[in-house]
Amino acid sequence: MGQFAEEEIVIPDGPYAGRRFSCNRQPFSRLWFDAVDSGKWRRLAATGPQQSGKTLDCFIIPILWHLFEFKETVLCGVTSMAMAKEKWEIDILPVIRRSRYRDLLPRSGKGSRGGQVDMIQFEHGPVLKFVTGGGDDKSRSHFTSRVLVVTEVDGLDESGATSREASKLKQMEGRTSAYDDRARIYLECTVSTAEGAIWQEYQRGTQSRIVMPCPHCHAWVTPERDDLVGWHEAEHEHAAKQSTQFSCPECGECWTEEERAQANQECRLLHRGQSLNEEGEIEGELPPTDTLGFRWNAANNLFVSAGTVGAREWRGSNQLNADEADKELCQWVWAIPPKPLSEILNPIEESVLRGKVISLQKLFTPPETTMVTVGLDIGKYFLHYVAMALTSGGRFHIVDYNEIKVRHEGKLYKDALPEALNHFKTETVDLGWVNADGQPIYADRIWIDSGYWESTDLVYQFCRDQGARWQPMKGYGFAQETKQQYNQPKSTGATVSYIGTNYHRSWLSKKRTHLMEVNSDFWKSRFWQHILTDPRNPGSLTICDGTVQDHRYLFKHLMAEEERVEFIPGKGEKKVWIQRGRNNHYLDAGYIATVAMDYNEHCRQVQIAAPPPQTTSPLLNPYGQAFSILDR
Repeated sequence: MGQFAEEEIVIPDGPYAGRRFSCNRQPFSRLWFDAVDSGKWRRLAATGPQQSGKTLDCFIIPILWHLFEFKETVLCGVTSMAMAKEKWEIDILPVIRRSRYRDLLPRSGKGSRGGQVDMIQFEHGPVLKFVTGGGDDKSRSHFTSRVLVVTEVDGLDESGATSREASKLKQMEGRTSAYDDRARIYLECTVSTAEGAIWQEYQRGTQSRIVMPCPHCHAWVTPERDDLVGWHEAEHEHAAKQSTQFSCPECGECWTEEERAQANQECRLLHRGQSLNEEGEIEGELPPTDTLGFRWNAANNLFVSAGTVGAREWRGSNQLNADEADKELCQWVWAIPPKPLSEILNPIEESVLRGKVISLQKLFTPPETTMVTVGLDIGKYFLHYVAMALTSGGRFHIVDYNEIKVRHEGKLYKDALPEALNHFKTETVDLGWVNADGQPIYADRIWIDSGYWESTDLVYQFCRDQGARWQPMKGYGFAQETKQQYNQPKSTGATVSYIGTNYHRSWLSKKRTHLMEVNSDFWKSRFWQHILTDPRNPGSLTICDGTVQDHRYLFKHLMAEEERVEFIPGKGEKKVWIQRGRNNHYLDAGYIATVAMDYNEHCRQVQIAAPPPQTTSPLLNPYGQAFSILDR
């Protein structure tokens, strides 16, 4: 298909009008065509940014390839006949007229002089048949073909209003069933929602990702939205355009536009579960699916500079309707589903958080503290922790919180993260905090989020080395990237050793570690219940002393998600937590510390709590304040 495109297709309009198609302009197209040519998949679903060549590569060229190279009839799926006419006259026909196949256009009948275009027969025999999502089900059921090419897939993933049959898309696909594994189905669309057909096809398919070699650390990486840097600090849109660059997800070094272009020229395609070894060889089996899920994003779109994308990000984040702007950026630039909007259960106000701050200095625990737990959230560039105390009266208090930089400085993540974790241990956990008598008090439990895919094995190893107090955990909930829901086991056994309230402890034999698996939606709600409880009552939560300016990042993180009601397929309406801001790390660390307390209470009741570390007590001043702690 790629050879056909480069030899036969001339660009009809735009900045490259009149020039032959070339995969070098958008190198991801070569990966797409090679995947098609491999014959490994019967269904091929593609999504990418707008104005990046998606329609030409994934809709028009497949149609023309089968019509003229193989001389076979093609079914073209569209949402309506109005769209069929538009696709024919604006997208398909201009490309044919620029090619040597223009003499095969019909000289009479449909498609020759405008009018209806539902079925166009070319002079050499093949037919291009448009099938739509309108009308009754029979309008999609009487015409068969080996090849189906569908655009705007998300508009076809529902059944007709009066239909008792499958969705419109599935009915279209049924017209190829006589050809069994020889059928070829191409699906193309901009991402609309996480529940939309194209994103579901991508997720259930190969989930293929494009990797490129970093020009600095030479790791094979896939830059995403979080790796676009420089625009956040800009004072205006022009400055954002000048300062924005893509950075390496592995080493953090920024790429020039020339380096990004070269990295794209060397791009490779990996499917779900695959990786590249040090020799550049692909390791891992193909996923067991007959659907190729192919996606590219702004980092692969060489038609648009990083600066232009950064300016759009800055403009979107600074406009009044930031949610709508973020939705457009997700769909049109990054090819990911936007965060859904739904009913908010308990609107979270900053005034509530300001009212929780009390005059107890940071690092000091309240009187009658019975335990301290720590939740640590792992990210690509920072660690965020929250240390929480519980008193004998059942009140919670945030004693301490901070962020620790994962210092890349040219190091690989696998080397930088353990250094950051060791810094957290020696400079925070081992020093402890200060109780009401001025004595050091140490954390009973330290739980570390292992959900970030690059950190999982590193967190497991670190916790194994530290002992029982340190525990890897993983949260399941709607705000997580996979949106995987928590399933609580019904009984303990060889794998599950403890079941708590919406969490459990599992033994991972291959990793030689226990993992705490947690319903993050439930425990975020529990954490916020403590915040909303009157400080005079048991179950309330307070925050260490500081001004609004001191706590601005803490407040921003705690308010980064909202509790909403969402419809979960197969489960009905559920209370879930949805991100409304991109930085939610202290919220995650807070709920992790909260559930760690629940588990530690169980451990104390059965007298299996780990002993405190053998650490020398720091010197105390006359006011009972530990110098070594305050100095940090």
